[in-house]
Parts: sequence; structure tokens; C-alpha cells
Amino acid sequence: MDKNVLERLKSFAARLQTPVCLMNAQGEVLPVTGGFTGAAPDPWPEDGCAEGSWYFLLSRSGERLLWAAGAGQEACGRDIALLMDQALLSVLGEARESGEAGAYKRLLTQRLSRAEAEALADRHHIPLSLARTVYLLQLQHEQRDSACQALQQVIPMNEGDALIPLDHRTAALLQVISRQEDDSDPAEFARAVQESVLSETGNGLTIAIGETAQDLYQLYDACRQAQRAMEIGRVFCGEESIYDYRSMLLPRFLSELSPETAEHYHKLLFNESTSRLFNDEMLKTIQVFFQKDLNLSDTARQLYIHRNTLVYRLDKVLRETGLDLRRFDDAVTFRMLMEMDKCKDQTVPAEPGTDRR
Repeated sequence: MDKNVLERLKSFAARLQTPVCLMNAQGEVLPVTGGFTGAAPDPWPEDGCAEGSWYFLLSRSGERLLWAAGAGQEACGRDIALLMDQALLSVLGEARESGEAGAYKRLLTQRLSRAEAEALADRHHIPLSLARTVYLLQLQHEQRDSACQALQQVIPMNEGDALIPLDHRTAALLQVISRQEDDSDPAEFARAVQESVLSETGNGLTIAIGETAQDLYQLYDACRQAQRAMEIGRVFCGEESIYDYRSMLLPRFLSELSPETAEHYHKLLFNESTSRLFNDEMLKTIQVFFQKDLNLSDTARQLYIHRNTLVYRLDKVLRETGLDLRRFDDAVTFRMLMEMDKCKDQTVPAEPGTDRR
């Protein structure tokens, strides 16, 4: 435990006039106000427990730490232990903000000049010119630990990588890319991380990936790209949970359209006169047809229908709209007009590096 952190906790606990101790994973007592001389419960309690006049609580700091609060009543002891643990989280958070993690967070979230980025890198001994991929990692469900605390024991980290807390549910992973890994697939790595997190924590993870930043100065744009991928991915790719900015050209284009333009072109195809044609069954058929790359046999098998039934449905669309979805150009036109329904009421950030007016 850092001496400065421990001193601040001592100062805070002194105002409580209650004996409070902190134990590390080796069973060593780190005195805050002292007074505890017994043995810690074995195993350490996950949700807290009372023994005699002491209440024990496992810290939420991400480290293996146990609070012992000396209060005669269980409820009082729990309140004091929770209060001290919150103080620990606050002090550790401030320490992270002022250290290397804080420097990375500024680089990710603030538009710094090149000179400011270089000065920050020099102050915290951060390599300036390493290529890094930025992943935004967001837990799908709330839990006691923050995203950074939950993920730091699960995600494989190499030298130079950094996991930066952004808020309780979101963290940024900065992964250094070596020359040998230039052709690696970030989406494949993201899927492996998802599987590990689900297996270890039981929590789902949504991941957005920005383009590779060639130096620290480009981290801000890479982070904005990942944020944008997260925003528009949830609108246009709702069934997915990994959003790679580089592969989202069509959603990025559609999100740039004004709501009026999107609504106008969507209604050219989807309107009162075609409402009976495009019922749920027909839309499902078309969706699967697109997913199967316009392959009639694969689509029929997926839908458990005869191939002739599928051909009949596509012919019906051709008769009433003039679009033959078996032709690539017509399929692209239909897909774009259909997707415009998702963007006509959406407001998303402009492309990083552009000034949309």
C-alpha cells in the first residue's frame, strides 16, 4: 500500500474515533487507527461478517484488502467499514488521475496540442511513438466493482499496454501493436476478450474499436472513433456487440444524413402502399437473404421453406417495387433505404476530424 494513500486514510479515520485496520493478502495488518489484535476470518468474507466486536468487509478497490472496523454493533461496524472503503476508492482514484493513468485519460478525452502531449509523455515516461489500438470496453450489466477493477484480472496485458478507467461501467484498453502484429485482427482479439470476461465474471461486454493511433497525439481521435462506433453500432448493428470503426463504412455514411433526407428516401420504398407487402414475414425473409449473401438455397434452408416459396416472395417484391433483390445493385439500394429508418431520428457525433455544420 502506498504510504501517501495510507497516511490519508489515517487522517480520515482519526476523525471517526473508531479503531479501523486494513489487512493485505499476506495477512499483514496495515494500521489506520490501530486496535485490532485478533485473527482475520478464514476465508475472507465476500459480503462482510461480524465476529465479536469487529466487523470485516472485503474492499472493492480491486486489490486483496480486508477492512476491520471496531464497532460494537454489526450495523454500525458495516457502515464504518463501507465509509472507509469509499474513502480508499476515492484516494486511489485521485492517485490514478494524477499518475500515468490520469495522463492517458487526458490524452484519450481531451484535444491536446502536440506540444502538450509530448510534455505529458515526458513527465510520466510514456513512450511517444508506439502504435496503439484503442478499445472501449463497456460492461453490459451494473456490478459492485468498476469496469476497470473487473477487467484488469481477466484481460491479457503485454508490456506497454494500459487499461484506463473512464467511468464505473467503461474502461479503455490501449494495446501496443508491434511490427509482428501489424496484420492482427482487433475484432478477433475483442471476441476473445468477450469470451474471457463472460467466463470469468458472468458479465457481458460491449467493445468498440478505433483505428490504430501511430503516436500519443492520435489517441484522442482513436478514442472518438471508438465512441462513434459504439454510438452508431447500437443503432445500425443492434444484434452485435463488437463494433469496429474501420468496417462500419455504411452505418457511418448513413449517420451523416440529415433526418429529413433519411425520412424522405425511406418513405420512397416504405409507405402506405407497400405496408402490406413488407410485413414481418417478408422483412425477415429479406433480412436472412441478405445475411446469406443473396444465396437462395442457403436462405431457404435457414428459413425452413421451399426454394420456390422464397423465389415467389422475391418476385412479389420485384412486381410491386421494381427492385429485384437477387441483383446486387437492387439489393444494395433496398438495404440502404431500409436502414435509413434507423437514422432519421438519430443524432450522433460528426466524423472525428471533420466539422459538420
